[in-house]
Amino acid sequence: VNSFEGSIDDRLAAAYSLESSLVASHSAALAQLQGIDGATLIAAIQSAEARHGTVLADLAGQTATATLLVLDEAAPLDVTA
Repeated sequence: VNSFEGSIDDRLAAAYSLESSLVASHSAALAQLQGIDGATLIAAIQSAEARHGTVLADLAGQTATATLLVLDEAAPLDVTA
């Protein structure tokens, strides 16, 4: 969790990067789900993560639409054991 150290801008960038990775991770999970109940839940969580990313980007002074809308997602998190 060392990436959450440093200046406020560094911390906002780290938090945005995490949220962006979570959006990508939820996209990957959605692609593998077959039922609509789980897909509905994951889509709702993904939407919340994207909104968090938008707020963090705005707080960091970002103005690029792609950044504010989390269109350029980071790599999904690797959660394999």
